[in-house]
Amino acid sequence: MIQPKILKIKATPSSPSILLDGVNGLIEFPGKSLSTNTREFYNPVFDWIAEYLQKPQPKTVLIYRMDAITTSFIKLFFDITMDIATTLGNTYKFELHWRYEKGDEVEMEFGQDFKSVLNKRGLLLNPSDFKFVED
Repeated sequence: MIQPKILKIKATPSSPSILLDGVNGLIEFPGKSLSTNTREFYNPVFDWIAEYLQKPQPKTVLIYRMDAITTSFIKLFFDITMDIATTLGNTYKFELHWRYEKGDEVEMEFGQDFKSVLNKRGLLLNPSDFKFVED
């Protein structure tokens, strides 16, 4: 199995730019996701992640930095996070960095809710692996 390299998807007015970096173990979602064809748009992301998880880096960092989202994106991002967390388990280091604009309490609270759901499902082995980063 060849390690997937780098996949970059450019932002559109209704979709985020996406960086999938298999060399450095970095998965990043900055921007907005307002598309109604969420699953179709993200199929290459799921394909890349499935390939990456067959031979991941010792440490994988998932960065969430979204300005506007739909409920379908929330479900999709949760699915991506669950796939990564359950596959990496105790064997590999996994961090989720929840980035939000300084003073955006709604986004911070949403991150806290997201973290709580992950904890309840036993997907965060170490609470410090979920990092809040104020921009």
